[in-house]
Amino acid sequence: MCYGFRLPMDLPKLRKPVLERLERLRTQWRSFAALPESRLLHWLFASDEWSMLETLLTVEEHGSGTGPDLFLRLTSPLRTPEHYEHALAQELLTRHAALRERLVAAGVEPSWQPPRAASDSAPLSVMALAASLQQHYSPRFRHVALVLMPESVASTNALSQWVERAVRGPFSPQVRWICPDPSERNALEQVARGTPRLIHTCVAGLDMAAALEEISEAAGELDTPPGRFRHLFVQMSRALGAGDLRLAEQCRSEAVALAGAQGWRHLQVAAHIALGSGLLSAEGPLAALAEYRQAEAVALQARAEGDPSGDRLLLQARLAVGSALVASADWKQAAAVYEQVAALAAQIADPLMELEGWRMAAWCHEQAQSWEESWHCGTRALETAQLMDTPARQNSTLGYAGACLLRLTARPPFSDKRTELEQRMEHLLGPEWQPTSPGGTQT
Repeated sequence: MCYGFRLPMDLPKLRKPVLERLERLRTQWRSFAALPESRLLHWLFASDEWSMLETLLTVEEHGSGTGPDLFLRLTSPLRTPEHYEHALAQELLTRHAALRERLVAAGVEPSWQPPRAASDSAPLSVMALAASLQQHYSPRFRHVALVLMPESVASTNALSQWVERAVRGPFSPQVRWICPDPSERNALEQVARGTPRLIHTCVAGLDMAAALEEISEAAGELDTPPGRFRHLFVQMSRALGAGDLRLAEQCRSEAVALAGAQGWRHLQVAAHIALGSGLLSAEGPLAALAEYRQAEAVALQARAEGDPSGDRLLLQARLAVGSALVASADWKQAAAVYEQVAALAAQIADPLMELEGWRMAAWCHEQAQSWEESWHCGTRALETAQLMDTPARQNSTLGYAGACLLRLTARPPFSDKRTELEQRMEHLLGPEWQPTSPGGTQT
């Protein structure tokens, strides 16, 4: 979160916690690479640790030729296990071509040429290509690390099938797979258990909350209101991560009081919403809802005071309120709040949030079996989308709004509207408009 405060520029101290965690990731990689039989690093990351993985890969990729290992991030979508192998092989060739300038800058002649396949019907595997690449540039590169980060996956089962096939297939000790996995999902847990010698599971365990607290301490100015609020906010986040709700609430109370004394309504709202998010998973939706309602009250106060950010703060607070009501299955109240979100978003000319408000209101009404209200809100979402430009529509949740309406056409009052709806959605999003995952709270 950005507080709008400038941090002191003591860069070595500020960088130290980040550099330490980058080195921790490098150590985990080196430990895996030293295992003679392990072929794939199943790397588990918490939600707040992904930025460190991205940093590591960016540093390694842009430093090609300077380190002992070459990291290649492969993002081809995984549609089927059979298609994925071919897609990865083609992407590896493309990635090498893109690396040429960096290799030259590092003093490496980019002269590798892919070996020829025995026949057109038996193309070389990505492992064979990577092994050839590593051998060509050896000893400059000790290993080639193929980092699997598909931009989309047909299913967890498809990913598991491909991984099991890959680790049991041809192998070069100098080529290793890396498969980052969200720790809360742990999609490869089952296949990893079945092949413990071939798949090495490692929990990143970076404790990013502690890193942020270290950075805040290094930033200093803790005796000033901006510095003190910043540190309280970070301490609250760390306490939530550790499950210390009492400490988290103490930090929130002090932070809210400090921000209130300074007239920082936006920071009061931020503190209430942050604590509410932690309470949602720790104590349940009712505890979170109480905190979100306090954020809503502060936002209403900001509007009454003429704060230009009041409407935006109220929008943020009511989105949070809506999420808690959804978590408690209070569909009628949730729908009413999301309709308020849509109206607020229209007032501040935020069509993406206006569409999302109507979309979520439609979905909540659907859960409450209020079919007419659901249809009304869903069509309002489409009307909002009609006024948006194409890129904005493509990046919106319009597809889920359309899917909700499509489900409603299975009911007699709307059964004659299916064809018209499908044509309208194709006009707005194209023929492949239907989302692959079910509707709900996606944003």
